Amino acid sequence: MTTSPPPAGGTTEERVPEHGDTLGSSTGIGATGTRTVAGRRTRGPVRLSRLDVLWSVFLILLAFTVSTLAVVRAISLSPFDEASHFDYAWSISHGNLPFAGSQMAPEVLHEWSCRSQEGIQYILPKCGEEHPAGDYPLRGENYNYFHPPTYYAATGAMARVLDALPVGVTFLTAARLTGGIWLAAALVGLYLVLRQWGISRVVAVSGTVILAAVPSVAHASSIVTNDAPGVLMGVLALWVLTRVAAQGRLGWLLPTALAAVVASTKVMHSVAMLAVAGILLLAAVAAFRAGDRVRARALGIISAGIVGATGIVYVGWSAFQSTRGNPGWTNPVEGINTEPVVGTPFGEWLPTLFSTFGIAQTFWLQAALTSVLIIASARWLTLLFTVAPFANVSAFRVGDPRRLVGWASLLGCAAVPVLVQMQAYLMFHDYFPFVSSRYGISLLPLTIAAIALVAEARTWKVAAALVSFGSIAALLAGFSGLY
Repeated sequence: MTTSPPPAGGTTEERVPEHGDTLGSSTGIGATGTRTVAGRRTRGPVRLSRLDVLWSVFLILLAFTVSTLAVVRAISLSPFDEASHFDYAWSISHGNLPFAGSQMAPEVLHEWSCRSQEGIQYILPKCGEEHPAGDYPLRGENYNYFHPPTYYAATGAMARVLDALPVGVTFLTAARLTGGIWLAAALVGLYLVLRQWGISRVVAVSGTVILAAVPSVAHASSIVTNDAPGVLMGVLALWVLTRVAAQGRLGWLLPTALAAVVASTKVMHSVAMLAVAGILLLAAVAAFRAGDRVRARALGIISAGIVGATGIVYVGWSAFQSTRGNPGWTNPVEGINTEPVVGTPFGEWLPTLFSTFGIAQTFWLQAALTSVLIIASARWLTLLFTVAPFANVSAFRVGDPRRLVGWASLLGCAAVPVLVQMQAYLMFHDYFPFVSSRYGISLLPLTIAAIALVAEARTWKVAAALVSFGSIAALLAGFSGLY
């Protein structure tokens, strides 16, 4: 049995046949009800109830608790370029757009001096006095001007609204507090997507709570950084894979639009979406070899749309920003985190190829938030996230769509160091000797979903709850100063 190809334009969704049909069984793409197209029984998508709404409210409260505790207790700026991200959000919310060589706003420099910054070797100008931008580290210039503007525009707008309210917060504090909004959206989104795979509430909530317990996620959700929307962008990638693999919906327009949105927040956040595109392309090849050219064409178009949208945003924004700025400007951060390439790049890149596996292994928190419990929890989560995709692809048979989640996570982890190194080489002709796992923050939803599917299949509900709520308890204890 076959289905007709989608109409020109791809705006109409193609759905898989009813139970018992085997269209696309060679790829494992598509499932309806409680049966995959490969013929194996799985739980189908569940109907959301009032209890799901209550759990969503709990997750929203959890997100704002994590973010607010960190904002209140950790005053100093993060060394992860928070001053430059703060300046970007401030500038764009006041009608300006940073460019190559643009200096940070006086309001930003004032906050930088008065809040100080942990983890740097620089001496900041004295608080309470006016100093030129050139007196600040890195010439006081916004070297992160090249990032797309979506995160900064949204955060800046929300911060200005909160700053205008009679609640006694500065623009910087308001901008930091918006991290709770990004995290809340990611938690609720992940919970709902996991439920679409037929995962029980206990396992779905447990998997979602783990996301909030990752120190790098909590840190990004409490400072001004374009890492803040990373996990939400990863949820969108997981949702695209869910639409295609679990629900058999093969329209290309929505995945393409979402890919453009993801790339417009930060290009590195696209790694999860590109990993999904890669998996769908492989599935398209498998369907073509099996003689199912209709499905192969649909999957190929989705994959191409994702890659194309990402490339258009990256190339388009880079071209636009390259026309602005000071001629002959040199980036002040060049050579700080990078080193010159000697010979071919691959000799330097090779030792970094496995640096993203585990994702939670590298993180930084202000001293006021760090604790022994958080460090111990992060080590355990690193082990869990390293094992998760391998456990997933081992647990399910070929043709089972749940297996694709693990493969997407593996592909993404392998791709992050390559993308980081390519970007450094194209920008500076250097390489990163240390690729932080935070560059793969958008892969966390895929990785968590991979292990959640295994936990559901193996009925590891108690273990899932113990791991997740133990991890979040460790994080909250440290953030609140209890331990």
